Amino acid sequence: PTGAVLLVDDDDNAPDVRGAYEAAFAALGVSYDVFDTGNSDAEPSAATLDDYAMVVWFSGGESGGFAGPGAAGESALDSWLAGGGCLMLSSQDYLADHGLTPFAGAVLGVASFLNDQAQTTVIGAGDPYTGVGSRALLYPFANQSDRLDPVAGADAAFFGNAGPAAVAFYNVSYSTVFLGYPFEALPQAADRVAVLGRTLDYCA
Repeated sequence: PTGAVLLVDDDDNAPDVRGAYEAAFAALGVSYDVFDTGNSDAEPSAATLDDYAMVVWFSGGESGGFAGPGAAGESALDSWLAGGGCLMLSSQDYLADHGLTPFAGAVLGVASFLNDQAQTTVIGAGDPYTGVGSRALLYPFANQSDRLDPVAGADAAFFGNAGPAAVAFYNVSYSTVFLGYPFEALPQAADRVAVLGRTLDYCA
């Protein structure tokens, strides 16, 4: 729905990768609001999230403590998702910074992970990305992407050269997609539009 998307900028502008998301949303004709965490765990509250049907959260090359949602952010997302939200998280260092939290396991559908596996190629392997062809990734920062092994009932949505690179988890109340490699590392604008479009369809 137009105006129902929140883009959470968690990349600390080092470098600033928001443009990859904004260009993809523009190509799809989808409007959105932006929440910038400013390299901190000052993150959207449950009340803020309640205004949106979908959240796209990215951490870019950020690492060292603030990549992805912190404890308060996880709690807010958990509450919001229980009401029927849809989350796409793109973060190669969320698990490195926070570990395999209950939110990562029960809500994002990650059973285990291997840090810094340097995924260099990905191919769509499960719902909603089946048929997305193999792509060589082009990183705008150091490649610290992970291997993500899904829990039972979740899909390995992308496979990379180092194993599962993303997890999609559909629950009766909500749906989530967690990319353990950066969305912005997809090499062409058309690739990013295709993946974000599939994600929007999945959320719908």
